[in-house]
Amino acid sequence: MLGVSAAYINLLEKNQRSLSVSILMALADNYNVDWRDVVMDKSANLLSDLRNAMQDPLFAAKQPDLHEMRAAVDHAPSLVQNFLKLHQSHRTAMDNIMKFGNERMPTELLTASPEAIIHDFFRDHFNYFDVLEQEAEALRQEEPSQPYEMQSMLQQRLFTRHGIIVETQPVEKMRDSLRIFDAEAGNVKLSEALDYQNRTFQLSSCSMFCGVRKYLK
Repeated sequence: MLGVSAAYINLLEKNQRSLSVSILMALADNYNVDWRDVVMDKSANLLSDLRNAMQDPLFAAKQPDLHEMRAAVDHAPSLVQNFLKLHQSHRTAMDNIMKFGNERMPTELLTASPEAIIHDFFRDHFNYFDVLEQEAEALRQEEPSQPYEMQSMLQQRLFTRHGIIVETQPVEKMRDSLRIFDAEAGNVKLSEALDYQNRTFQLSSCSMFCGVRKYLK
């Protein structure tokens, strides 16, 4: 009914061939399938969460490449979801342990956690930095915007104030990176795997970096 061989269907199911418009229309006509359910990429957020989890220093010795992570999301989504839950539980447990303070923590645990120094720094400052808070408040007064407008506002700010152009790139072109920021070349590339909140966060980091560099000069 689709006009292709069973072998070709097998390749489609294994994501080794792209779904053509003609096959998509044949699916809709012959099987009463809504084409939007077929082409909608529901795994993008899961892939993004998995890539973020793999940035944990815990996996620094050996990290899976993008192809392996895509295969895991495509063929074992439940396993990936359970892994992410387990990793989040690990992070929560580590955060709770850190609250005890260095004096009550085993030395081997401190040396095994590269995040300990950073965690202590933020804890010692109660996660509050007055200079940053004042600058953030001044920015809100200077350029008020709604939460859903924040990303476009940051893009415009990066371009007009710092000459930085923001580009969104396919996951394949970004390789294992979620963000590539080249201040000298004047561009920042964001992966399509990032959702709206994470893109906004990345642009905020770039804007802060540009502001600090300009201030130091």
